[in-house]
Amino acid sequence: MNLKEAYEAMGADCQPLAEALGGEEILAAIVKKIGEDENYGKLEAALAANDVEGAFKAAHAMKGMCLNLGIDMLGKPTAALTDALRERSRNLEAVPALWQEVQESYAKVTEVIKQLD
Repeated sequence: MNLKEAYEAMGADCQPLAEALGGEEILAAIVKKIGEDENYGKLEAALAANDVEGAFKAAHAMKGMCLNLGIDMLGKPTAALTDALRERSRNLEAVPALWQEVQESYAKVTEVIKQLD
C-alpha cells in the first residue's frame, strides 16, 4: 500500500502535508514511526494506574502527533480523551468510553501503517 492509499484508508489526504514536507517519502517515514511511539503504552499504563496527569500527558502527545500528521481517525478521539482528562474530575466518567474509541482507532491506524510500502 502506498502513502496515498494508506491516508485514504484512514479517511485523510496526504498530498498537502507531503508537499509541505518535501515529498511522500519523508511523510511515509514519519508516519511509520506512529507504531513505534511510546505514548500509547504510556497512556494505557497511566489509565490502568488511575494516573490522570500521566494519562493526560500521553494523550496530549498522541493527539498532537496525529493531528499534525493529518490522521484525524486517531487524532480526533485522542483529542476528546485529552479534553476529558484535562477537565480532571468533572468529566472522568467519559474516559472509559473515550479510551475504547482511542483503542479501536489506534488498532485501525496501526494496521494501515503496517501495510505501507
